[in-house]
Amino acid sequence: MATALFITEEKLKSFTGLDENVDPNMLYPFVLQAQDFWIQQTCGTKLYDKIKELVIAKVSGGTPIPAAYKTLLDDYIAPTVIHYGYYQALPQL
Repeated sequence: MATALFITEEKLKSFTGLDENVDPNMLYPFVLQAQDFWIQQTCGTKLYDKIKELVIAKVSGGTPIPAAYKTLLDDYIAPTVIHYGYYQALPQL
């Protein structure tokens, strides 16, 4: 399955203390690690894979994410990924 991030660089930087000049390539592995570990463990693999599939479809083809999944993603998953990604990146920054 392709790689999909549940948050954008802009969202990560706007909700944390990260400076705008921090290279996104430096943040990518920490965000991916945060969502793979914390979100997959919390939601379960089936739901995690479904959300990942929906995000990939949205990015690649513009397919809208169904409302229930969008609410879950925007209100619960994205904030969790933001803060755990930041938490995991801090020692390296």
